[in-house]
Amino acid sequence: MRKALWIIGLLVMVLGPAGPAAHAQDRHEDLLRQFSAYRSTLERWPIKRQAPATPLPLDLEKATNWAAAKSSVPGTAYDLLRRNAFVVFDQGRQDRVEKFYDSLKHQGLPLFITSDSVLHLYHVQFDETLASVEEDQFFNLLTTFSEKMADESLQRYREAFDQANPTSIRARITEEESRPLRRSVESLRRCTAYFWVAHKLLAHDAEPNAEVPDAVRDIVAQELDLIEAHAGFAKSPIFTYDEDYSQYVPRGHYTRSDRLKKYFRAMMWFGRMTFLAKGRTEAMPDALVSDEEARIQTLAAFEIMEMLPAVKMKVPLPFPDEGNYRRRIRPTEDTTAQAVWERIYAVTAYYVGFADDLTSIEYRQALGTLAIEKSMGLSALVAHRWFELQKAIAGLRTPEIYSGLGNMEGPPPQIATEADWTKHSRPRRACV
Repeated sequence: MRKALWIIGLLVMVLGPAGPAAHAQDRHEDLLRQFSAYRSTLERWPIKRQAPATPLPLDLEKATNWAAAKSSVPGTAYDLLRRNAFVVFDQGRQDRVEKFYDSLKHQGLPLFITSDSVLHLYHVQFDETLASVEEDQFFNLLTTFSEKMADESLQRYREAFDQANPTSIRARITEEESRPLRRSVESLRRCTAYFWVAHKLLAHDAEPNAEVPDAVRDIVAQELDLIEAHAGFAKSPIFTYDEDYSQYVPRGHYTRSDRLKKYFRAMMWFGRMTFLAKGRTEAMPDALVSDEEARIQTLAAFEIMEMLPAVKMKVPLPFPDEGNYRRRIRPTEDTTAQAVWERIYAVTAYYVGFADDLTSIEYRQALGTLAIEKSMGLSALVAHRWFELQKAIAGLRTPEIYSGLGNMEGPPPQIATEADWTKHSRPRRACV
């Protein structure tokens, strides 16, 4: 019971109000310190084994509970028990381990609780608490998150599209000058599609037929068809590299309800689809995407980084006070998409580990290492300081899992030239 109370206490801590987005990095580092801490409370006990040895073979009739146990021991096991003082035999199947121990207790048999039983019950508790939080709390949070991020991405895409419209005064600029604008438009279109896929996968009960914007309708539909078919590897219409769509089949506790199935697919989408920062060049012809595609995806990753703390959301508090709970009143709080994602990420990181890909917080760190003029936007940064940006990203941690992205050697920390980058580095990846 003490352990159960401790776990619920942790969930209250990580599910509570996330605080200002400006302190995202501090909270991330605090999570690392908390989850990596190791506390040892057990010491070696000076036990002397003093139980008297029982001579073998046993005289089972002298056992105090033999009359009660005899009917439970099959004849083939009787001789083994007599000769070895223990025996293992099949006593039927139980779908719950505690029911098995309870049945032995009612038969008057002594209990020998093995360590695997304790670990199994701990795993059940682990699974049940995670499923409860995901279905009751995170499903709604993730649905609102994906909707608001999709709306913000679409708005920014339309603004960028209007700026790059050839009928405007910008039609007089050169092809080279217009490329950053067109790249910005495409990156924001990808962001819009990225969040709309998640939004459609969640398919909130209140709006299952939400209409996808024309600009991304086709590629969103193609992604959803591939996820629904879950037939294996195919080229992603949004990200252009191969993805293993068989991974989107719900499993484990995620098969229990429609909500959990939807949540699983959406989180799998956010967790697997990554924004690559390295593209094909003459020096590196085997990269997964073209150099231009890598620029678009990297720009999209930085666009998401900027949107997260800017997008405002109103979400229900995770644990309303008892009075409001009895009256079915769910108080809300004003927060940001960054804070909502961190709330989900904190619990997910505790249960299943930190993200393998680079996060928006780490991309912000990479950006902070560059001396950038305030007037220089993200599109200009990708256009004119591309190698510096790649180098800054290469200085961050490397991913360890490549489910479908290959298995290349990681970049050494001493990368100093563009030739070093193209020769040594493996695909750099970013997630939400």
